[in-house]
Amino acid sequence: MAASVNKHYTSPFPPLQLTPASAFELETLAQKFVARSIGTYERFLIDDHGKADETRWKLLSAKDGLRAYAEQPRGNDANVSYEEETPITDLPVVMITGTMVGNLDDIMYGVICNTTELMRIKTSYIHDDLVGSCVLASLATPTPENPFNATDIKWVEVKVPLATRPIIKNRDFVYLETTGIERLRNGERVGYHYVHSVQFPETPVRDSTVRGNSSIGVIFRQRDRDVTDVFIKAYFNPAGGLVRAITLRSAARLLLSVANNAYCSNMKKLVWAIRQKYAADTSSSSSDGGVSAVATSDEKSCSGCGSTN
Repeated sequence: MAASVNKHYTSPFPPLQLTPASAFELETLAQKFVARSIGTYERFLIDDHGKADETRWKLLSAKDGLRAYAEQPRGNDANVSYEEETPITDLPVVMITGTMVGNLDDIMYGVICNTTELMRIKTSYIHDDLVGSCVLASLATPTPENPFNATDIKWVEVKVPLATRPIIKNRDFVYLETTGIERLRNGERVGYHYVHSVQFPETPVRDSTVRGNSSIGVIFRQRDRDVTDVFIKAYFNPAGGLVRAITLRSAARLLLSVANNAYCSNMKKLVWAIRQKYAADTSSSSSDGGVSAVATSDEKSCSGCGSTN
């Protein structure tokens, strides 16, 4: 079991070498993506009144309080079948809107996974179709003041639908990811999670997979005490001639797994509490043992009657 876990959560690439200048450039790029994502969300709230325009978006699927939509082909593409291969100039776009149970901080605690171990734990809780993942480089890590702020370079391998596996390879992605807390122009506090594909000389395409590209912006805004609005807009280029319908269904399923982040948060807190209790119990046992040893040595107890001199 351990060998299998290590295989799936170990980088298939040589170590990623980033200069300070490259790291700074990537962090700056991440913040630009976040600003763009927040702007898109604000336009959605103002122009579309927080609802999907059904003349532009087609409902794909739903999970709990979330709904997944595909952008309708426009113009000359209106008659293109969803079963045809995805044209390079017509990347599939998926939008998720709705609500999920949980407050903003709990959800962001479930979202953030800035280590390979946390990525593994998150996958086990939210069931996001990942068969392999790891952190390739960390650019910014959480602090006590900003516990949800992190920027990393990651790799994941996503399994394709069961029916297509004999003929279609899994997709893998190398991407820049950033999470944190920001504010809208009206002062409201929101959480963000942005993913954007990047490439490096150290991360070549692997023979066993097809390299995909994506750009995914996620915004969380707390509506009530235990209800949080979710807005996701994602662009996918799965590459390798994967038909549009499969791309859209797979993307919707992957993105709807965000609904499990509150559960992931609760499980992470439970694991943390158990570990803290175990550490405290272990420390207490060690402390008790230490006192007994000192008493035995210093007080020269009589092993026969238990009295001390």
